[in-house]
Amino acid sequence: MSDDKKYYYLRMKESFFDEDKIVILESMPDGYLYSNILLKLYLKSIKNNGKLMFNDCIPYDSRMIATITRHPVGVVEKAIDIFEKIGIIDILDNGAIYMLDIQEYIGRTSTESDRKREYRKRIETEKEQQLGHLSGHCPLEIDIDIEKELNIETEKEKNINVDSEESTSEKQDEKAEKDDELSKRIEHFNLIYAEYPKKVGKSKAFDYYTQWLKGRKMSTGKIKLANIQMFRAVRKYVREQDDKKTDLKFFKDFDTFMNKAILDYIEPLREGDTP
Repeated sequence: MSDDKKYYYLRMKESFFDEDKIVILESMPDGYLYSNILLKLYLKSIKNNGKLMFNDCIPYDSRMIATITRHPVGVVEKAIDIFEKIGIIDILDNGAIYMLDIQEYIGRTSTESDRKREYRKRIETEKEQQLGHLSGHCPLEIDIDIEKELNIETEKEKNINVDSEESTSEKQDEKAEKDDELSKRIEHFNLIYAEYPKKVGKSKAFDYYTQWLKGRKMSTGKIKLANIQMFRAVRKYVREQDDKKTDLKFFKDFDTFMNKAILDYIEPLREGDTP
């Protein structure tokens, strides 16, 4: 019997509909529709061990999910937003959706705790892979809202005078290259920001993030940090606070952490890391 066949059914507990998350869902307007969507996403994801990604390349958007669940797009969009807020799903920057508690329901012989640990490791590994060396197989969407929100110094470079008749092919290529670099920088920053639970100081944090990438002058000399180093530093700090059971309000604001506190959690690059 192949291993894949072990993933093709859900093992539902008798108390499933009495669990807090389901009670909360079904108490909302359209709540019974949300729980139905949730069950269908569980079933759709088990062939890929909890990951929703068409052909492992194309992310499921709200219209695609509406089609496979046979619910209106508006209802699906609200459901996805609620699932993410209450911790049922995790959406990566490449659009992949992970059903976070799927290991509780997969019919498989290994222990539940081992499956959960392996599953979280799989999600974290994929996040690191996106950050350190993004795959070229699937184009990642640029977060337009982030570009509007952040006060990015390179915005001036994008505002090319359309009245100028001196625009050349070389200048257009240079602009496209800068836009692509900016898009990748925003994309990488979003992966780091997603790991930090206290969402305060995002715009200023992006400024510090950019400075670390380029090399920041400190009293001890110029310090340059890689994306993957900052990603791991954020995760290390968050885990430290979780171990201490620190209340979220006592976490450093994100811009405060990215300013100088991050240096206390930076580790040397590992073999195989992208600088």
